[in-house]
Amino acid sequence: MRITSDKRLDFGFVHVVGTAGHVDHGKSTLVRALTGIDPDRLQEEKDRGMTIDLGFAWLTLPSGESISIVDVPGHERFIKNMLAGVGGIDLALLVVAADEGVMPQTVEHADILDLLRIRRVVVALTKTDLVEPDWLELARTDVQEFLERAGLPDAPIVPVSAFTGAGLPELVATIEASLDDLPPRVDASRPRVPIDRAFTITGFGTIVTGTLLGGQLRSGQEVELVPGPLRTRARSLQVHKSRVDTAAPGSRVAINIPGVATADITRGMVLTDPGWLVPTLAADVDLQVSRHADRPLLHGATLTFHSGSAEAEARVLFLQGDSIAPGERAWAQLRFAELMPLVKGDLFILRSPNATIGGGEVIDPQARRHRRRETGVAENLRVLREGTPDEIVAAEISVRGPIEIEALSRRVGITRDDLAEIVEGLKGNDDAIAFGDQVMSRERWERIAADLRARLDDFHVRNPLRPGMSRETARPATGLNARAYSAALARLVEERQIEDADGLIRRAGFRVTLTTEIEARAKRFIGRIAANPFTPPSLGELPADERPDAELARALADMGRIVLVADDIAYTPEAFEDMRRRVVERLHTNGKVTVADIRDQFGTSRKYVLALLEHLDRTHVTKRVGDDRVLA
Repeated sequence: MRITSDKRLDFGFVHVVGTAGHVDHGKSTLVRALTGIDPDRLQEEKDRGMTIDLGFAWLTLPSGESISIVDVPGHERFIKNMLAGVGGIDLALLVVAADEGVMPQTVEHADILDLLRIRRVVVALTKTDLVEPDWLELARTDVQEFLERAGLPDAPIVPVSAFTGAGLPELVATIEASLDDLPPRVDASRPRVPIDRAFTITGFGTIVTGTLLGGQLRSGQEVELVPGPLRTRARSLQVHKSRVDTAAPGSRVAINIPGVATADITRGMVLTDPGWLVPTLAADVDLQVSRHADRPLLHGATLTFHSGSAEAEARVLFLQGDSIAPGERAWAQLRFAELMPLVKGDLFILRSPNATIGGGEVIDPQARRHRRRETGVAENLRVLREGTPDEIVAAEISVRGPIEIEALSRRVGITRDDLAEIVEGLKGNDDAIAFGDQVMSRERWERIAADLRARLDDFHVRNPLRPGMSRETARPATGLNARAYSAALARLVEERQIEDADGLIRRAGFRVTLTTEIEARAKRFIGRIAANPFTPPSLGELPADERPDAELARALADMGRIVLVADDIAYTPEAFEDMRRRVVERLHTNGKVTVADIRDQFGTSRKYVLALLEHLDRTHVTKRVGDDRVLA
């Protein structure tokens, strides 16, 4: 990237054309002849006369549209570099040399295009200056037969010579015609740039390049690199070496990012808006095995996964069955050896060390683990792949709810604004329930509510003397975050299903009741502590038939029949209130008191006074300052 000017141009949607084809069939030479730009940027490529890594150029069509060109290596040893560049293209320029015809990498590259669902293909039949007319016609027939076998019978074939220039205008016109009715890339307001290059320019710093997907990118906006994440900003943007303020989806962009070293950037990272793209270790996919594969793909196979510019080792787990025959499709889960920045709809390729095995589409980028042959999984994935937005959202909140709106938006590939409209419609039909920033289906909410009621019923049976369960003890089972959980409890309280007070929840109408035997014990206990109001016997000093256990003592305190100032010291409410009032009056008069002052005031022992004052401290009546107490 050569920064030559501060001139800012306005690029609308930019189509991307990618080359494909066998090594030494003239891809880079053809790009150079079409554009005047040498895509081979490495000295090793120039010395060897063979493309090793991705190259880039651009071309202005007769209509005035400027298109990007990605030139890929053709040698089988550099197929992973080819895959890093071919994923974001709109049209493939399949290059076949007239003097050699269809070769092994022609076949594999065409197979990759098919698996990546790149259906717009133009064939450049190159090196026509090296063959006689009869041979050229044979070569053309050979290519046409190959295209029919490859499922591309309508792909135009244009004979050209990069050496003489013959056929180049016709090739440009054919490319333009093939792109003419192509719809613009979807702008989902979530820009992503799978990074295929990172380098440094003196005076500017780090530059990354890639094909912009998913939304517009603006100069100056905050961005992050995922996985990482590394936060930075897009200090400046270039499209075709011209500065732009905004780049549109489909553009080949170069982005100047400050504060990030090239050593921290790897091919396969994604530059995007901060906060929404969560990398994954597992994805559910629609997987197709290449029809050129020489054997079925087996459950549990480990292959290399390629998507965008990223690659990782992946284990293939079929959701049903133990193998997929060549040319067949099936649902599968891919588990990655490292985090992958994927979204719903991303296309991918699976390879062994020496061959393309298959490819397909990411359906669920944040997949949960499934049991083999688990019912309902295939149907849910089918809805995710083929359903209307309303059907997709309804299926997801039924299976996964409660789920945060932002997470749901990432999973189903629907913008937050569109998703909010769909959720409102589902709520209006009573098919969805929203709590704070989480949403779930009505059916799932009923299950959560029933489970919470059952947990409370069980708690009351096992703990008849306790007034309720801690709110936080019950929350994890609901799957709700704290804010949504509070809203859910409020709904249950409003519906009079539960009661919520003092940090405890209980079934509506539940009250602690004492059996006749326990009530008799409670009365004997209260009578004993009332007999010595300021120096009551501690719980451990009472005989067994008068001594309450810890649960009964807590129940009596919750019922207001005693005041438990320590684990083993209790007062009657009347005695405690008298002591509290007299301590406060003394503090109003003297400003401070000591433990000895209160001991002498009530004619009791230090043990009781310490328990009393510490309770008053906890309840914010008094406050300790050194050895003294003052009013809080």
